[in-house]
Amino acid sequence: MPSNNNTDSDSFRPPFPPNIRIDDFINSDDLRNNAQSPNAFFVYRKIYTKHLLQLNHRLPMTQVSRMASNNWNSESKKVKKAYKQIASTFSSTSTYF
Repeated sequence: MPSNNNTDSDSFRPPFPPNIRIDDFINSDDLRNNAQSPNAFFVYRKIYTKHLLQLNHRLPMTQVSRMASNNWNSESKKVKKAYKQIASTFSSTSTYF
């Protein structure tokens, strides 16, 4: 389990387009707690975190959030638009929440 505190966040940018399903994204706590639908950045950060784990990088969530934020801010309009569409899919299926 490598842990590297000097990581270059850009080198961990998740693949695009993301390969997610609503069923994979929602956990049982979300269902029980009537959680609010996620926004585009939350979806991006969730996928970013999952991508880091697939690469076997275990980092503190504060570092992961900072890295995801830096990458999000440098993403193209096309990428951000795709994540907004994914987030809107969650809100249109609000029966899951």
